[in-house]
Formats: sequence, structure tokens, C-alpha cells
Amino acid sequence: MKMRDKDKHWELNALGVEAPFEVSLLHRIEGGAWKLELSGGWTTIAFHLDSPEAVTSILTFMTENYGKTKSRPAKEGEHQGILAGTKLFSEVASMRIKTSGEVEALLSKDGELPDRFHFSVLGKGFRFNADLHDPETSKVISALRQVAAEMTDR
Repeated sequence: MKMRDKDKHWELNALGVEAPFEVSLLHRIEGGAWKLELSGGWTTIAFHLDSPEAVTSILTFMTENYGKTKSRPAKEGEHQGILAGTKLFSEVASMRIKTSGEVEALLSKDGELPDRFHFSVLGKGFRFNADLHDPETSKVISALRQVAAEMTDR
């Protein structure tokens, strides 16, 4: 497979591996641009970041919210067909990942399961959504931790 010219100018800055996941932080050799790649199995998600500090922000968000749930009892007549007192779950927290360009990346913590996160990448004409839950959530956190450690060692 021949590498395109625009792909030749990226250099690996930090790498975290926790099989089957690989998290790579790359920077453009000419300067200015950063790219985060999350690979797992046959799927790779890549998007440009405003700065490498976004990796630390993602790691902090995931570690601070891992294990949290959020629910409340339903009120009488609040939702048709749902009995009063039934647990209703809601999002614990969410963050917008600062990207360069027109792609938007979002990460949110699910309120029902303590280990489930929702990840979305939105661009012109496409949307990618993924749910992470253990053991995958713990593996992604571990790989991000490795990337953050490599970044501070430089």
C-alpha cells in the first residue's frame, strides 16, 4: 500500500498499548497540528486536536467519572407507562474534545452503568458513535495513561 504524501508528514509523539487497544498521539513534522488515533481490532478513529493537552483532559475526565452513576426515581405521571419510583438514569458528565477543523468529538459518561462511556465523532456528512464498557474502558484508560506519561517524559 502506497502512503499518500499528506500521511508522510506525521511523527509518533506518544503511544499507549493495552491489547486490543492502541492510542497514538502524532504531530505534524512541519509543526502546529496534532492527531489522536484510537485503534481497536479492525477500527481506527482519528481526529485532529487543538493541542496535546487534550489527551490529559480526556484521561482526567474518564478517571474522575469512572464508576459514577446517576439516577432518580420517576414521579407519578411523569412518563406514560413508567411507574412512579422507577429508576430513571441520566448522563453523569460530558466533555467536548477540542479539535482543530470542523470535526467535533464528544465524550460522555453514562449514568446507568459505572463503566460505560459514550464516544462520538461528528463531521460534515458523517457521525460515528461508540460505547465503551469494561474491560474495554479500563484498557483505553490504561493506554491513555501511558500516552500521558510519555508526554511528560519528553
